[in-house]
Amino acid sequence: MVAEGVDDGEGHILAAVRDLVGPAIPIIAQLDIHSSISPRMVAMADVLIGRESYPEINMAERGREYAAVMVRILSQGLRPTMALHRLPMIWGMNQVTAHPPMREAIAQLHRIEAQPGVVCASIATGFPLSDVPDMGSSVYIVTDNDLILAQRYADELGAWIWERRSEWQLAMPSTADALAVAQAQARYPVIFADRNDNPGGSSPGDSTGLLRTFIDAELKDACVLYIVDLEAVEQCQRAGVGASLTLDVGAKSSPLQGQPVRMTVEVMACSDGHFHYDGPMYAGLACEMGPSAHIRQGGIHVLPYVSS
Repeated sequence: MVAEGVDDGEGHILAAVRDLVGPAIPIIAQLDIHSSISPRMVAMADVLIGRESYPEINMAERGREYAAVMVRILSQGLRPTMALHRLPMIWGMNQVTAHPPMREAIAQLHRIEAQPGVVCASIATGFPLSDVPDMGSSVYIVTDNDLILAQRYADELGAWIWERRSEWQLAMPSTADALAVAQAQARYPVIFADRNDNPGGSSPGDSTGLLRTFIDAELKDACVLYIVDLEAVEQCQRAGVGASLTLDVGAKSSPLQGQPVRMTVEVMACSDGHFHYDGPMYAGLACEMGPSAHIRQGGIHVLPYVSS
């Protein structure tokens, strides 16, 4: 988390909670696997537990784990001690925990968690789109009243990761090159992620390189989720479902996002943006994307929306 004037959002919140409850009340927090862990976060919390899957589908499992740790603190005399090992690297995109080499890193994590005296262990790959002093990868280990042991295991796992640092990096292909690989393998569906146009990292969310490549390739049954475009959504909602119109889609925020793509589309649907998540990550959670539309040109579908 980064906010204007606050480089360490999680550390700021944990410190505020600590000020409120005092030194004797235990504080436990669950963190994203992509967190950048600061010394202040470790100092303000009794236990930090990071998610162990990417995609992050084990939030409930880790939530049950930190609830169990809280029970141990309150009723079984557990005295957590936490150590941090910060790595001098920015983790690359090779992070999917179901595949090597990240699968092996999680196996090493579980090996340490199984050792006597260890309460929990976590790897944080960091969030490279945050321009803050504490940005980076790290390992943090919690033991039962043994800070030396916690630091030893944190340093051990940190060294294991550092020795394999080249394995965490992946070349970033262009959309056209990735599309050629996907078409050669002919295994569908295929998902492309425009990593650098991530609204979670303060990007506008309206880049058009992927859309233009799809159109040039004349793809069938392709869909672009999502492009932030207030103007396109308003035009679609005025025209109504079933209307045909010509739109300049995307790249309204900056020339860095490419150029708007001229499309002659059919309006397939309009929405107020309210929906419920499905799937293992946020199943059942209600959310709002803001006013949205579904447009189609040939075999290419696009969902412009108004970022809420």
